[in-house]
Amino acid sequence: NAGYNVDFKFVEFPSMLFEDFTYFKDSLKFLAKHNKTGEEMPESMTKKLKTKRDLMKVFSIRGETPFETYMTGVMFDNMVHQITKIGDLKRKSLGALYNELGAKQKIKWIGKDSEAISILSSLGYLFGGGYETAYSSYVLSMAKAKDAFETFIKHGITNPKIGARLKETILSMGDILYDYELFKNFKGRNASLKPLARAFSKVSMDNS
Repeated sequence: NAGYNVDFKFVEFPSMLFEDFTYFKDSLKFLAKHNKTGEEMPESMTKKLKTKRDLMKVFSIRGETPFETYMTGVMFDNMVHQITKIGDLKRKSLGALYNELGAKQKIKWIGKDSEAISILSSLGYLFGGGYETAYSSYVLSMAKAKDAFETFIKHGITNPKIGARLKETILSMGDILYDYELFKNFKGRNASLKPLARAFSKVSMDNS
């Protein structure tokens, strides 16, 4: 019952969680070795990974953080897909609707409709990939992944006990339990949005 046979709010959790391991030297010792010589990834390359990740973290849209952009994306997704009359949608561009939401939420990036469209194009899951009307599910998976990864940061990136607990409580369970139950069994509490906000606000890479 593993793989895609899980709650939609949890399907991205494993890939998002495992991605974070690729930025830490301790885990890269096992994950990134030369296919012929077995040589570990050189320090110069790990620094490039850090630079690339930090570049995306400090990227902002008219003064907003990526975290705020994700949250706005969730609100916009709900707003657009609650429009019941096609005529109402035709009278306004998506950019105008996005700026309308910005004005309502008092967000800094309100500008030309074309600028808003460029923002929307970077949030592709709003309009495709199966997340239309459910963009919040994608962000919730990310929030749970960041929250779970903080356990590894606290107790050790390659801590075998934490890894075994992840496997036993989440990865091997599939859809036997609801996603919030799986997460609580691993973390000992419900998921929080705070680790997601911290992940996007912290530029330096621990253990680097």
